[in-house]
Amino acid sequence: MSSSNSQVTRENLVRRRPGSVATSQATHLTDETGILPLWIKTLFAVPRFTIRASYIVQSAYVTYFYESIGARLTYIAAYVAIARSFDVITDPLMGWVSDNTHSRLGRRKPYMGLGAIFYNACLLLLLMPPRTMDHPALSHWFGLTYTAFFLFDTFTSIPYYAFGMEMTNKSEERDQVWFWNQLSGNLGTLVGMALPAILTYAVTGNLYTVFAFTAAVFALVHFAGMYGNILLIAEKPTEETSYKVAAAAAAAAAKSNKAGKRAGPLSSQATGGVLPGGLGQSAVENANAEPWPSPFVVNLLRCMRNKAFDTIIKSYFLDYLGLGMISAMTPFYVGYVLLRPEGGNADDTDVTVVTIGMMAVFLFVAALVSVPVWERIAASVGKYKAWIWYSVWNAVTCPFFALCGTNRAAAFFVAFLNGSALGGQFLLDSIVNDVVEYDTMLHGDSIEGSFVAIQTFVPKIVLVAAMSLPFAIIAACGFEASRCVDPGWEAGEACDQRAPEPQTQVVRNLIVSFFCLVPTAATLVSIFYKLQYPIKTAELSKLISEAREAHSRGEAAVDPLTGRSVGPLCLCRVKDERRRRALMAIAHFPETTVRKLKHRENPEGGLPDFMAAPIRQRSYAAALIFVGCVSTAAMTFSWLENDADAWVPIIACVSVGAVLVFVYVFYEVKSQLPLLGTLVTPLDVALYLGKLDGKTPDDDQANLAFSSSSSVEEGGQKTKGSELAKKNPLGVKPTNGGAATRAESDSGLDAPPPAPAPLFAGPTFTW
Repeated sequence: MSSSNSQVTRENLVRRRPGSVATSQATHLTDETGILPLWIKTLFAVPRFTIRASYIVQSAYVTYFYESIGARLTYIAAYVAIARSFDVITDPLMGWVSDNTHSRLGRRKPYMGLGAIFYNACLLLLLMPPRTMDHPALSHWFGLTYTAFFLFDTFTSIPYYAFGMEMTNKSEERDQVWFWNQLSGNLGTLVGMALPAILTYAVTGNLYTVFAFTAAVFALVHFAGMYGNILLIAEKPTEETSYKVAAAAAAAAAKSNKAGKRAGPLSSQATGGVLPGGLGQSAVENANAEPWPSPFVVNLLRCMRNKAFDTIIKSYFLDYLGLGMISAMTPFYVGYVLLRPEGGNADDTDVTVVTIGMMAVFLFVAALVSVPVWERIAASVGKYKAWIWYSVWNAVTCPFFALCGTNRAAAFFVAFLNGSALGGQFLLDSIVNDVVEYDTMLHGDSIEGSFVAIQTFVPKIVLVAAMSLPFAIIAACGFEASRCVDPGWEAGEACDQRAPEPQTQVVRNLIVSFFCLVPTAATLVSIFYKLQYPIKTAELSKLISEAREAHSRGEAAVDPLTGRSVGPLCLCRVKDERRRRALMAIAHFPETTVRKLKHRENPEGGLPDFMAAPIRQRSYAAALIFVGCVSTAAMTFSWLENDADAWVPIIACVSVGAVLVFVYVFYEVKSQLPLLGTLVTPLDVALYLGKLDGKTPDDDQANLAFSSSSSVEEGGQKTKGSELAKKNPLGVKPTNGGAATRAESDSGLDAPPPAPAPLFAGPTFTW
C-alpha cells in the first residue's frame, strides 16, 4: 500500500480480539480511511476463481460428460433436482450457523478451512468417476458426488462470501473488493470453459483424463486460495465492545441533552442511563453489547422483510431462471443444434467439447475485458443505473443465438456480444453490500452470512426447476441418448466409445427455446423489478451509514427509505434472557399482526384466532404438500427408466425443494405461539413497537413502554408509576384476588427478574 493513500503501518492494520489467534501475519484494515491494500483484495478473490470454474465445468460439461459415458439423462435431471433441493435449506442454515459462531478462529474461518478439504475431495470424485461403471451405478455415482459437492460448497462458500462483506464499511472499498472478486470469477469461468476443450483438442481425446486433470488443477487453486485467506487476512472480530467509545458517546449525548436536544427513544434523559423496563442497559451499552444468536427463522424473515432486499430477490429469482436454463442447455445447444451430429461417430463428442470451449472463450474473454468498462460506467452514472444497463444489454443480445442455425462463426460472435454483459455482474454484489448496511442500520447487528445465504438459496429454488425440468421435457419429447459404437461391447459392460445421435426438429426447437428465448423473457421481467430498487444514489447510501452510526450511539434515526423514525434497540443485544426471548418470539410475526395484538383485549383463554388459525392452516397445508411430494418422488423414482414418464418423479423432486423451506418456516413460527401466552408481556410488545416507531420518552405511548417507573401493584398497594397502568392499552387484568400483575421492574442486573405477566390470561395455548 503506497504512502500516498494512507500512512498506515502494518501493525496498525492488525485487528485482534482478546483471546484470538491472529498473528502478525494476519491483516485486517481498520484505520479511519477504510482503505484495503490491493493484495488483500486480490488474495480474497483467489477462491472465487475455482468456485466459478467448478460451477461452469459442471453446468457446461459434466451432464454432457456423464450422459456420453452411459448415465441416463432422466437420472441426471432427478439428482440435480435433489441436490438443489438440499441447497434450499442448507444455504440459509449455514448462513445462520456462521453468523452465530463464536470461536478463537472467528465466525467464518473454521468453516472455510474444514470445508475446503471436503469441497475439493468431492470435486475430484465428481470429475473422476470409475471407468468400469455403467448405468445404473454410474448414474447413482453422479447423484451421490454431485449432491455431496454442493453440500460442502454451501459449507465453505457461504462463510467465505460473508468474510468478504465484513472487510470494510466503506462503500467505495466494498465496490473494489467485489470488483476484484468478480474479475477472478470471470477468469475462472473462462478457464473452466476453455481448459477441457484445450486438453481434448491438443492433448488427449479421453474425457476421463481430461476431467481428472481439470479437477486436480481447480482443487489445488481453491485449497491454496482458501488457506491463504485464513492465514494472511484477519477476520473482523465478532463484535468490538469498546467501553471508551461507549463512555464517549454517553458523555456526548449528555452534553447534547444539556443543550436542549432530545435523547434517543431507548435512553433515559441521558444516553448513558439505564434503559427502561428492566433492561439494565444504557442505550450505548445495548448498541455495543456482545450479540446473542438470533433464531434462524428470525434472520430469514428479517431478510425477506427488508424493503431493498425484497426487490433484489425478485429480480435475482428471474435472472437465475434464465441462467439455470442457459447453463443446463449449453452442451445440448452446441452438440445437437449448432453441430447436428448424424450418429455413429464417436469423434462427435470430442468436437462438441472443443466447440463448447471455443464459444466459451469468446463469451468470457468479452466478460473479462468488459469488467473495467462496467466499472467506469458505474463510476460515471452510478452503480444502480449501470446495473440496469447491464441487464438490458443482456436481454438484447441473448435472443440472437436463435438465429445462428449451424453457423458456428455467428454463434461465436453472438457469444462475444452476450459475454460483454456478464462483466457487469459484480455490480449486484456491491448493491447487496448496501442492502446489508441498511439492514444493520434497522436492527443493530450484522448478519452478512444470512444475506449471502438468502441471496443464493432463494434463486436456487428456481434453479432446481431451471436445471432439471428442461432435461425432463426434452426426454419426454423424444431425445435420443448417446449410443455405444464399440464393436466389442456387450450389454452390462462399460462402454468407452459412445456417439451422440441426431435429434428431431421438435427437440432442437425446445433446446433453442430453453437456451435463449425463455431466459430473455425472464431477464425482461427482472428489469421491471430492478427499476423498483430503492437505494438508487450514493447520497442514500451515505444517509443509511449515518443512521447506522446514530444507532450505534444509542440514538434514534430516520430510515432514509421510509422516512420513519427507528429506535436503536438491538433485540439480540438485550442482556435480560427472558426479555430477549420474548422480543425474539414477537419478531417471528409481521408488524401488522403485532399491532393488532397490542390493541386487542385479553381473551378468556388461548390466543386470538387472527394469529393462531392462519399459522395452523399454513403449517398443516405445507406439511401435507411436502409429504405428498416426497411420497410421489419415492414411489415413481423407478419411472426414470422410461423417458416418457420420467417428468413425474423429476417434478416431484423439484417440488420437495420448493416446499421444504415453507414447511420449516411455518412450523417455527407456529412454535412461537405458546410463548405469547407464557412469556411475552404487554410491555415487551410496546417495547418492540416502540423501536419500530422511534418513540421518545415524552410521547404518551413511549411513557408506558419506556418509563423506568412501570406500573406495579402488589397486595393492593400502588407503587410509583401506577397511574400509567390505568392507561395500559393492552388491558392487563388483575389476577390473584385483585392484585394487578407486576408487569415490569427495574430490578437491576444482579437481582432476579420478577415473574412476568403473560400477554393473555387464561390457559396456556397448546397444539
